[in-house]
Amino acid sequence: MENMEQIDGLTLEEQMQFIETAKKIGREKVRELLKKIPGGDMFAELAKEGTARIKNDIQNGRLY
Repeated sequence: MENMEQIDGLTLEEQMQFIETAKKIGREKVRELLKKIPGGDMFAELAKEGTARIKNDIQNGRLY
């Protein structure tokens, strides 16, 4: 958990791994955990936007 405090420094791959893990354990639980981490709320919002953007890009044929 100590690495989670450096959310701004995560690579894209690390962010994607985090999102996949979040999907597995449930969004509500992840939001509860993020509230305890400095910058966690901001990261949760960015992850939400990023996931929506990726889904949109896949639907529009820009990503496979």
